[in-house]
Amino acid sequence: MIAVSPSKAQKSLESESLEQIEFTDSYVLLEKQNKKGLATQNGQRILPPEYDEISINNPYIFLRKFDKKGLAALDGQILVPVEYHEIGINNPYIFLRKFDKKGLAALDGQIIIPVEYDEIDISNPYISLRKFNKIGLAALDGQILVPIEFDEIIFESNFIITRNMNSFGLFKLDGTPIFKTEYPINTIEEYLKSHWFKTIKKTIANKEYTPLAKTTGHIPERCK
Repeated sequence: MIAVSPSKAQKSLESESLEQIEFTDSYVLLEKQNKKGLATQNGQRILPPEYDEISINNPYIFLRKFDKKGLAALDGQILVPVEYHEIGINNPYIFLRKFDKKGLAALDGQIIIPVEYDEIDISNPYISLRKFNKIGLAALDGQILVPIEFDEIIFESNFIITRNMNSFGLFKLDGTPIFKTEYPINTIEEYLKSHWFKTIKKTIANKEYTPLAKTTGHIPERCK
C-alpha cells in the first residue's frame, strides 16, 4: 500500500463510517464491518463494501463473497455474477465452475457454453463437451455442432465420426450430419476398417448421397 496525505476524497470516504481506508496506486480499498469495497482516488465509489475479498488484476476485479466468486470490470460493472465456485481467465474465454459443472463465457462475461457440463476441452476449432459420460462438439462461439449424445468421437479423413454403442455416425467438419448406421461392431477402429466406411468415403467423394441417410448396416442401393 502507498501512504498518501489526507485529501478531500479521503475525508469524504471517512465520513461514511468506514473502518479502514487504504490507498493503492490507482484505487482506494474500503472496509466496513469486515467487508471490502473499492473507490477511485477521487472518492468515486466503484464497488460497495460487501465482499470478503477483492483482487485487482487488470483489466478485471476478482470478487469473492463467502465461497462464491465473480468478476467485475475496472469501472465496477459486474461481468460475471458472484455465484461461481471457480473462475479462471484463459484468453479468449472465462472458465466457470459451479459445484461440479463447468461452462465458458466470453471476456465480456457473455455466456458461450452454459455451466452444465462435466468436462470442457478447447481444441481449436472445436470445444469438446462431456455430460453424463456422453460427448459432443461445439464451435468456438458455442454453437453445438455435434449433439452431446455419443460415447466416442474422432476425426478421420475430413469427417467427424461418432459412436453410440454400435450406432455410428458421420458428420462434416462443420457439423452437418451425413450418414448414420447401426453396424455389428463395437469400436470406431473396426468401423474405419469396414467395407461400409470405405464405401461411404467413395460415395461422399463422388457426391452420390443425400445427407443423413440412415441404414441398418446395409449399403443403400445408391451407394453401391
